[in-house]
Amino acid sequence: MASKQVKSGSVREKKGSKKIEIHLKKEIIEKYECGVHVTDLAAEYKKKTIFPFNPFYVSARSPAQNNKVCSIWGNFHIKMYDGEVYQFPGTCNYVLTSHCGSNYEDFNIQIRKNVVNEQPKIIHVTMKLDGTVVTVSGDTISVDDKQILLPYNQLGIQIEKSSLYVKIKAKSGVMVTWNGEDALMVEMPEKYMNETCGLCGDFNGIENHGGFYANGIKVTPTEFGNLQKFDGPEETCEDVLPQPTSKNAQNVQPICEQILSSPVFANCIALLSITSFVQACVMDMVDCGKNKTSSCLCHTVSEYSRQCANAGGRPQNWRTAEFCAKKCPQNLIHSECGSPCINTCSHPLQNQLCIKSCSDGCFCPPGMVLDDITKKGCIPLTKCSCTHNGQVYHSGQSYSSNCRSCTCNGGLWTCKDLDCPGTCAVEGGSHITSFDGTQFTFHGDCTYLLSKDHVDNRFAILSEIVKCGLTNTETCLKSVTLSLPTTNTVIMVNPAGEMYVNGILTQLPLNTGNFTAFNPSTFHVIIDTSFGLQLQIQLSPLMQVYVTIDASYKSNTCGLCGNFNNVQTDDFNTASGVTEGTASAFANTWKTMATCPDVLDSYEDPCSQSVENEQFAKRWCSLLSDPSGPFSPCHSVIISTSYEKNCMYDICTYEQSEDSMCAAVSSYVRACAAKGVFLTGWRSTICTKYSTSCPKTMTYSYRMTSCDHTCRSLSEPDFTCSVQFVPVDGCGCKQGTYMNQNGECVQESECPCYNKGSVLLAGEIVSRDGAMCTCKDQKWQCTNLQCHGSCVMQGEGHHLTFDGKRFSFSGNCEYTVAQDYCGINSNNGTFRVITENIPCGSTGTTCSKAIKLFLGKDELRLSEGQYELMKRDVGVDMAYKIMHMGIYVVIETKTGLILMWDKKTSVHIKLSASFKGNVCGLCGNYDGNANNDFTTRSQSLVVNALEFGNGWKVSPNCPDAKVPKDPCTSNPYRKSWALKQCSIIKSKVFAACHPQVDPSPYFDACVYDSCACDSGGDCECFCTSVAAYAAACNEAKVCVSWRKPNLCRKWLLNPTQSVLRMS
Repeated sequence: MASKQVKSGSVREKKGSKKIEIHLKKEIIEKYECGVHVTDLAAEYKKKTIFPFNPFYVSARSPAQNNKVCSIWGNFHIKMYDGEVYQFPGTCNYVLTSHCGSNYEDFNIQIRKNVVNEQPKIIHVTMKLDGTVVTVSGDTISVDDKQILLPYNQLGIQIEKSSLYVKIKAKSGVMVTWNGEDALMVEMPEKYMNETCGLCGDFNGIENHGGFYANGIKVTPTEFGNLQKFDGPEETCEDVLPQPTSKNAQNVQPICEQILSSPVFANCIALLSITSFVQACVMDMVDCGKNKTSSCLCHTVSEYSRQCANAGGRPQNWRTAEFCAKKCPQNLIHSECGSPCINTCSHPLQNQLCIKSCSDGCFCPPGMVLDDITKKGCIPLTKCSCTHNGQVYHSGQSYSSNCRSCTCNGGLWTCKDLDCPGTCAVEGGSHITSFDGTQFTFHGDCTYLLSKDHVDNRFAILSEIVKCGLTNTETCLKSVTLSLPTTNTVIMVNPAGEMYVNGILTQLPLNTGNFTAFNPSTFHVIIDTSFGLQLQIQLSPLMQVYVTIDASYKSNTCGLCGNFNNVQTDDFNTASGVTEGTASAFANTWKTMATCPDVLDSYEDPCSQSVENEQFAKRWCSLLSDPSGPFSPCHSVIISTSYEKNCMYDICTYEQSEDSMCAAVSSYVRACAAKGVFLTGWRSTICTKYSTSCPKTMTYSYRMTSCDHTCRSLSEPDFTCSVQFVPVDGCGCKQGTYMNQNGECVQESECPCYNKGSVLLAGEIVSRDGAMCTCKDQKWQCTNLQCHGSCVMQGEGHHLTFDGKRFSFSGNCEYTVAQDYCGINSNNGTFRVITENIPCGSTGTTCSKAIKLFLGKDELRLSEGQYELMKRDVGVDMAYKIMHMGIYVVIETKTGLILMWDKKTSVHIKLSASFKGNVCGLCGNYDGNANNDFTTRSQSLVVNALEFGNGWKVSPNCPDAKVPKDPCTSNPYRKSWALKQCSIIKSKVFAACHPQVDPSPYFDACVYDSCACDSGGDCECFCTSVAAYAAACNEAKVCVSWRKPNLCRKWLLNPTQSVLRMS
């Protein structure tokens, strides 16, 4: 058998906007005498003016891919992987291609075709891909017998639909493209060469040139096709009989040659063998003589154009209104060669990331984008709408929330920060939230400075946190003291709600020149000052305090509540100017009495001590996140995760578990109320006793007020009515009754009358957190240095942004991690980092990451421990170097970008200070403020990590990630192993690092990832997690030697290497 290695040609492009003229000789077509009416076609092609479509970008790697593509189209034509084209008019079920060269079948694709309304059509496709069965029949697509909606991305199968095609891609790399009618194409990775069977052939890279073999015996194409038949269990389908040779073939061959070699396909000749398609065209023309229709020409011409584009060519528009016309919805227009990455309102720069070959389909006219928000077809980018919290805003519309004012401007939000108050909280006796949103748990045993105005010395707030149980972790807030130095006033409130002013028990309400104090309900005390400070003290079920200060105090405070500068990373600043690494080290510096003992951090999980307590906690605390529960109206505004975690912790820690639970729940309710979401009715489900145990003369309300509800208000204006505060619940006087001086609700007639009511030595220098600090006068004097910002991605979607915000998000799409194509520089950036998780395990756990780094004209792809360079047609030349350092691949640019990848699931991105405020993506905007890190591609600020992560997916066709299942719950048999192994992070091995880097979030991530790795690689998941904490310790100048021969040993076979790449 003669054989020839298929060679792929190069791509030749015509640039500019020159008009392309197509000429066909009318006489050639009119020579065909079999009665096919194609004269109109000739007339149309006499002279046709076509404008090239929008430009798009092609990879520098040879794009010719037709040598690994098999397709079936039109009049039962089949093009094999190795280039052979033949006709097999079978209407049974056939194996199109299957994996037959291995013990395990990665894929098996079967197809059934028939003639419907005199047109060939694929009526059923069955695909077994990596163990998952996908069936396509008409408009219905099913996965494992369950009908699905598109787009779909689960079980390693990705299915999406474009204007003309349905594309199905398996994690093995096999991709199937179907036009919904007659044509189906299979793209096969080269790793399956010599391992395929079926109508598509053996994929050995050698063309048959008409020779078909079965078991070493030469057979005809028809016999070869019949051998691929695969009948169902109750089906007997007849073989196809040998096909007669047509006598008219020579008459029509010039017509086919003329069409397929016309100028519109000039770009395709070097990429495809025209002979095979001419033969297919001839077959079509001969068969057309039977039906008197010219439409049969369309299938082969369409396939030739499609194959040309897939091979990297750029066929021009050849269709006319009378010949093979395609209709597009709305105002989209059809093109034979358009960018498959369509720019949309939500992804306006999608085609910048596109290195795929062009494809035919419906596209927007030049200068327009597809409106994927209001579904109005193609519109100018300036008319694109925006979305926020599920609501659509048209261009020009605005909203204000979360201390931001935003205006929709061409699909992007233009936002400015507003000066808003800050709130600090002490909840549950140990959970503290700073003014800047830093959350930490501290079990104190002293009186601590909660907050102080260190500039004007207007106030100081002390919180007494003491042990209130048998264990060191049972701590309670015992009192809150407000000191007003300018007036020598000291106000103390105890858990009973009693207020002492300068040591004297004082009755509420109280109004002085500097402050107002009152009870809005029996559950709360409000102290509101005249200088922008308010204390909201909760009394029931446990004492908690919320300190709210005006925006004018920004950067002017110190204490446990932080410095109120919108920067979370420096909230652990001490009075000496040093930033501590852990909560206890920080909080111990704010003791007000030197005799109090220093408290150590506790890393124990209290719920691990009692199964019964854990079950009780899960039952009740899970109500906070129940999507159909009483707290669900607030989920889109306040994420309940931290409140649920605190609820679980407190129930398992404290003897009075119900009080602790209800205090945690009330904390969430208050947070929602502060954002304008008022939750009612929840006490009928949980914490009921507090609403049914009011004093005899009082009633319970979810929004209680004391305004004009006192006897004093009957005689003089009620000063409490002018105080603005977060609405509270509790007991109070019902309508028509008033509170007297004894705290009883009485009728108006029973009220009295009121009238104007009566350790380093001095000179030593250290480097701490980006600052050089000198010891002088027992304090640190520090000078800030311009250091790199760092963003870290670790394991199963654990992220730490440039500004220090931690969150978890893991999806199956490609996501923009960091780029400087942001805002006004959206078209003039220098770099872009995109990652994609490579899943494994039954839970879809991430086993490695694929990374794309765009640097000017270069694209670097890092996956499976290797990197690959791709060239693009856009961008500028950039200098960079690639180094192998230990277990890391390091890429460094002259512009200040460093990317470190451990060849698995950890990625570190470092940026110089010059990028501050000019980047965006999952790593945040690097402006020092962690509170605005959840800014989406459209510049909308969201509160949900899931919504934020989905907002940075690269392709809008990829489905949104869903709320992940807890792998330790899904794989309970792995939890004890994970807890045991990961405990090394909290052990004495890393003890030297604990004061510098809090181990808790790394321990939690380790347990999560180790539970998730349930199908091999479990030790790798564990080792990667521990390595992440070790890396953080290294950053803090604490080097820990933790690897052992039997624990996560790394064999570093290659010394440090570097490759200098000058683009």
